[in-house]
Amino acid sequence: MIESSGRIKSYPGILYEIYGQAIREIRSIDPYRVIIVTPAGIP
Repeated sequence: MIESSGRIKSYPGILYEIYGQAIREIRSIDPYRVIIVTPAGIP
């Protein structure tokens, strides 16, 4: 599970870019891993 917290939630564009990078890396190691991402827009 990837969850945003703290000040990074104020920068959704950067946050989603980091999510994308993290997901690509995880998929390169294990393409079948279940990944859950919590959106930054939820308070």
